[in-house]
Amino acid sequence: MRKVILSILKLMRYNVVCLQGLMVLLQSLPTEDWTDEEVGLVLADAYRLKFMFADAPKHLGDATS
Repeated sequence: MRKVILSILKLMRYNVVCLQGLMVLLQSLPTEDWTDEEVGLVLADAYRLKFMFADAPKHLGDATS
Protein backbone atom coordinates (compact mmCIF):
# COMPACT_ATOMS: atom_id res chain seq x y z
CA MET A 1 0.00 0.00 0.00
CA ARG A 2 2.86 2.37 0.81
CA LYS A 3 4.30 1.90 -2.71
CA VAL A 4 0.95 2.79 -4.25
CA ILE A 5 0.67 5.97 -2.19
CA LEU A 6 4.25 6.98 -3.07
CA SER A 7 3.55 6.34 -6.75
CA ILE A 8 0.43 8.50 -6.62
CA LEU A 9 2.30 11.31 -4.87
CA LYS A 10 5.10 11.13 -7.45
CA LEU A 11 2.57 11.31 -10.29
CA MET A 12 0.82 14.28 -8.68
CA ARG A 13 4.15 16.10 -8.31
CA TYR A 14 4.96 15.42 -11.97
CA ASN A 15 1.58 16.81 -13.04
CA VAL A 16 2.10 19.98 -10.99
CA VAL A 17 5.51 20.52 -12.62
CA CYS A 18 3.99 20.04 -16.09
CA LEU A 19 1.15 22.43 -15.29
CA GLN A 20 3.61 25.06 -14.04
CA GLY A 21 5.63 24.75 -17.25
CA LEU A 22 2.49 25.13 -19.33
CA MET A 23 1.44 28.22 -17.39
CA VAL A 24 4.86 29.83 -17.95
CA LEU A 25 4.58 29.15 -21.68
CA LEU A 26 1.06 30.60 -21.88
CA GLN A 27 2.12 33.73 -20.02
CA SER A 28 4.92 34.47 -22.48
CA LEU A 29 3.80 33.19 -25.85
CA PRO A 30 6.36 33.50 -28.64
CA THR A 31 3.77 35.40 -30.72
CA GLU A 32 4.11 38.79 -29.03
CA ASP A 33 6.04 40.22 -32.00
CA TRP A 34 3.64 38.97 -34.66
CA THR A 35 2.15 41.50 -37.05
CA ASP A 36 -1.54 41.71 -37.95
CA GLU A 37 -0.71 40.14 -41.30
CA GLU A 38 0.90 37.10 -39.67
CA VAL A 39 -2.04 36.62 -37.31
CA GLY A 40 -4.41 36.94 -40.28
CA LEU A 41 -2.51 34.25 -42.20
CA VAL A 42 -2.68 31.83 -39.27
CA LEU A 43 -6.40 32.47 -38.77
CA ALA A 44 -7.09 32.03 -42.49
CA ASP A 45 -5.23 28.73 -42.51
CA ALA A 46 -7.11 27.53 -39.41
CA TYR A 47 -10.44 28.48 -41.01
CA ARG A 48 -9.48 26.61 -44.21
CA LEU A 49 -8.48 23.49 -42.27
CA LYS A 50 -11.66 23.61 -40.17
CA PHE A 51 -13.82 23.39 -43.26
CA MET A 52 -11.54 20.96 -45.08
CA PHE A 53 -11.97 18.41 -42.29
CA ALA A 54 -15.53 19.31 -41.21
CA ASP A 55 -17.01 16.20 -42.83
CA ALA A 56 -14.18 13.84 -41.87
CA PRO A 57 -15.12 10.87 -39.69
CA LYS A 58 -14.42 11.32 -36.02
CA HIS A 59 -11.39 9.03 -36.06
CA LEU A 60 -9.87 10.71 -33.00
CA GLY A 61 -12.95 10.34 -30.84
CA ASP A 62 -14.14 7.52 -28.61
CA ALA A 63 -13.98 4.20 -30.47
CA THR A 64 -17.25 3.01 -28.91
CA SER A 65 -19.40 5.82 -30.34
